[in-house]
Amino acid sequence: MSSCIRTQIGAGILVALAKVKVVDGYELTFGTPLQATRKGLAKTPAHLQPVVEQGDAERIDDGASLGSETWRQVWTVIVPLRPSDDDTTSWDAWLNAADSCVRKAVYADRTFGGLAINDTVCGPPADAFAADGTWEGVAVDVTVHYRTNEDDPYAAA
Repeated sequence: MSSCIRTQIGAGILVALAKVKVVDGYELTFGTPLQATRKGLAKTPAHLQPVVEQGDAERIDDGASLGSETWRQVWTVIVPLRPSDDDTTSWDAWLNAADSCVRKAVYADRTFGGLAINDTVCGPPADAFAADGTWEGVAVDVTVHYRTNEDDPYAAA
């Protein structure tokens, strides 16, 4: 089964985050990214295991050619930070490193293989907290603009 452009871009974000490793020039090494479902997460994410949540899409009237639709989609990337009790790294250093790794990973291919027009990490990173108090970390909104054929959301325009 093929996937629509929006799903393919979301998968591209997961792939980009999976490449975050110290040996590849990043400050941190992320665990295998998780994608949130409508029921939330099946398990509590580990330290440095990103969680990607898809927000609502917004159709944009950008004057593009007839027969196409332009969309703005936000994904929130949450990186849980649970360093050991012995860790002496400042909390701000953890937040800054996680935020920078997300930005670098997403910006490595701003069009996700030609699927997107561009992407932007919005605003400053925000603190993130688990509702049950099991972790806290950083949240980074990734806004992606993309265009599809008006009658085929599986085809980039």
